[in-house]
Amino acid sequence: MELSKKIAFNTLIQVIGRIGVILISLFTTAMLTRRLGQGGYGAFGVINTAVVIFFSFADWGTNLIAVREAAKKPEETGKIFANSLFLRTLMAFLGIIFFIFFIWFNPSLAGFRDQALSAALIILFLSVKTSAQIVFHARLKLYWTALIELLASILFLIFLLFWQEIVLGQAIFALIVTSALSAGGAIIVVLKTIKVDFRLNKELLLYLLKESLPMGALLTVYSVYSRADTFILQFLKGETVTGLYLLAYKVHDNLVLGAAYLMGAFFPVIVNLANSPAKHPDLKNLIQRALDLLIVMALIVVAGVLIFAPLIIRILGGEEFGESLTILRILILTTGFAYLNHLSGYSLAALGKQRIHLRFSLIALFLNIILNFLFIPRFSYSGAAGVSVLTEGLIFVLTFSYLRRATDFDLKFFSFPKTIRQLIGRKERLF
Repeated sequence: MELSKKIAFNTLIQVIGRIGVILISLFTTAMLTRRLGQGGYGAFGVINTAVVIFFSFADWGTNLIAVREAAKKPEETGKIFANSLFLRTLMAFLGIIFFIFFIWFNPSLAGFRDQALSAALIILFLSVKTSAQIVFHARLKLYWTALIELLASILFLIFLLFWQEIVLGQAIFALIVTSALSAGGAIIVVLKTIKVDFRLNKELLLYLLKESLPMGALLTVYSVYSRADTFILQFLKGETVTGLYLLAYKVHDNLVLGAAYLMGAFFPVIVNLANSPAKHPDLKNLIQRALDLLIVMALIVVAGVLIFAPLIIRILGGEEFGESLTILRILILTTGFAYLNHLSGYSLAALGKQRIHLRFSLIALFLNIILNFLFIPRFSYSGAAGVSVLTEGLIFVLTFSYLRRATDFDLKFFSFPKTIRQLIGRKERLF
């Protein structure tokens, strides 16, 4: 299968799988919002947000670095996967320890501390499951990622349907079980896909750790600045207001994954071209085409949500969550910037410019925290949503300005009609 077809196939399957996940998520979110209420859903969302942040710390960029190395040395994928899994498991246990300390000593979480502490196991299962993506990326078999996510969503829905009444503890228990099963399923697929060399290689472990330091710091900083608003909102305004905000943010989280899937399919190819002996002439063309597709996807997503936002909130939360409509209409602008920032983020990683990206993210984190503490007391959830747009917009300006200055890519933002015509007419190869 030629390169463009592999990228298209992986992206298409992931998009189809994601559509399935989103449809199932409509049911699960509607059930959770109606049975847990604003406060309960807010607590559920805060726990999930804490898990995501400390999982990002546990990941520490090792996954993306391992994907990059496997793309450069596909014959060593089995060895890279095994050593990365070992390292990531150790980091997961460290992340769990920090997670427990955060939950235990945070007074604002006292009302649901026991349920939050039990969620620590999810960090380990997520680490194991996402380690499998090293193999799926390297072999351009990312459809397995979509299938596993879809099955996990189905299992979570089955758990919720099993209980006539849902309390916070039951929802967290369902997440733990489905995370464990999806992690096990991912490992089984990996073992059937490649021959894994389980011998530990000290040099490779140290290399992965060293290379992941700037990327790990970057991903952790990104996770904090993209989620800090949740904890600041919960600290200043309580679970009820946070629940309203998190319902809209869940829509954003689901929709932005389209960009992640597309760039996940492109990333191994970009790495190969970027690390060729001489700069491959197709690299600039590939990145431009990826940008064109991301712009089209972003325009469709933003316009669709602006039109159907009332229906989306009515389905997901009902009348009780009506205030989430305003939040969603602001946050969807964050989604648009996030689509474009996936291109710059993955490109900088492929080019080995993680340290530059880290500097930009630290600036964004600093601005995000200050603005949230300034605007949330006065504007509540609208202030948090507005700060999210400003932060993502700042990352867009900084990263694309750097790419234009430091490379010869000369990225264009209005060439997407030509790319779409080529994609539809197939008059020439896109990649």
